[in-house]
Amino acid sequence: MIRRTVAWVSIIALLPMASALAEEHTVDLSALAHIHGIAFTQSPADGLILATHHGVYSVDLAGASTLISQPDDFMGFTGLGGNRFIASGHPATGGNLGVLLSDNGGADWNRLADGANGPVDFHAMTVSGVDGQTIYGLYGGLQLSRYGGTSWTQIGPGVDGTIDIAATPDKAGSLYAGTRSGLMFSTDFGLTWTLQGPEGIPVTAVETTTSGSVYSFFAGAGLYIRSADGMWSELANDFGDRVVLHIAVNETSPEQMAVVLDDSAVLFSADGGVTWQALGP
Repeated sequence: MIRRTVAWVSIIALLPMASALAEEHTVDLSALAHIHGIAFTQSPADGLILATHHGVYSVDLAGASTLISQPDDFMGFTGLGGNRFIASGHPATGGNLGVLLSDNGGADWNRLADGANGPVDFHAMTVSGVDGQTIYGLYGGLQLSRYGGTSWTQIGPGVDGTIDIAATPDKAGSLYAGTRSGLMFSTDFGLTWTLQGPEGIPVTAVETTTSGSVYSFFAGAGLYIRSADGMWSELANDFGDRVVLHIAVNETSPEQMAVVLDDSAVLFSADGGVTWQALGP
């Protein structure tokens, strides 16, 4: 997701530098599993960033993957624009990481906060496109930060069965939730929700862009786009029994998209999500 730069107020603790902890580790993309997030790098030619159970990887469009962080489990991985990312998850030694920030493409991470009732392990996070200080996270319900991730409050239980969340680019209090019962929408910071689209079809991934488009994967139906004028249209439905768990759109070249499937396959599209091919050899 493309988000404005966040003016961070304070840093709680500095995590060890990844470059000092591990040697460069390059593998084929097919060897990666448990991928928890995906984003395009700042330059379209550079490729992708993947957050996994065993660290953050830089991936070129040929599928070569290089470990660039310490080998922790990074969850809720979300782009803030440029080389800035926010995440949560688990350290390799166990426990929860709380809320983390990287200013250098996911290589090194600073701890921002524990989160409400934490340390948290946000499995999904999203940042408002209109107010970069407004961040949402899923942990024991829906949590909200109005201070760039440095302090958090529990909003409420959120929608039952929520899988993914995505803030809109136009209003700080508006966000989507992909749930087991459908796509839900809130205009009041997650206090109340209304159904968008068909009921009873799980939405396993949802992503928004600065142009106002909303991408949603409806399990068993396919990948759909809602344009800024409010109209829904199908992009692709040839994923078979597999489901999309994470979606990334290249904001500087929106015809470029990438998704992560439930079997850890990474697919790339050069035509705005109409056709897809596996990334790598």
